Amino acid sequence: MIGLFINSIPVRVRWEEKMKFFQLLQKIQAEAIESEAHHHCPLVEIQAISLVKRNLFDHNVGFENYPIAKRIEGYENEDNESNKPGLKLTHVEVFEQSNYDFNVAVSAAANISISFLYNGNVYERDDVERIGSHFRLIADQVIENQDIEINDIELLSAEEKKRILQDFKNTHVEYPKDKNLRGLFQQQEAEENKEFTGDFGFN
Repeated sequence: MIGLFINSIPVRVRWEEKMKFFQLLQKIQAEAIESEAHHHCPLVEIQAISLVKRNLFDHNVGFENYPIAKRIEGYENEDNESNKPGLKLTHVEVFEQSNYDFNVAVSAAANISISFLYNGNVYERDDVERIGSHFRLIADQVIENQDIEINDIELLSAEEKKRILQDFKNTHVEYPKDKNLRGLFQQQEAEENKEFTGDFGFN
């Protein structure tokens, strides 16, 4: 059979103060198992009964846990005891497209890999790379301390904190000492009005 045998299900992630990260994962897993009975419900019907309709969520997380690439490229046969050559497909190209502006794809094989598929008209590449660095930062903290509480997880790197706390606050500028605040506003207003005045001719 050829078809799209997947269904997107909206998930609400809620946590309590002082909850540990691993407890949140256990909670999400338990809720996912509990909602399994409703996974057959089409997303379009869920959106139809929701007050926010298509704005129910604007990003998607997909977890892929199947050795499809290995099977397609023919690196191993179903019968491991047989030395007979099996079907082998090469030069396989995949084109991915989503209805959501931001998608997170997680694949589990020998290693866990995370990739982002995003709408370039909505997100800049620099923003997505920054999100990726936040993912790595969170992962490092969770691996280092499995009992870490959610509120203690740092989202910003030391460099980002420096930019926010120091660089962005450095707003010192020189201004005429012989004018008060009202005079500066009047001067700015006069300059802006000057830019929008002129002679216009129509034929």
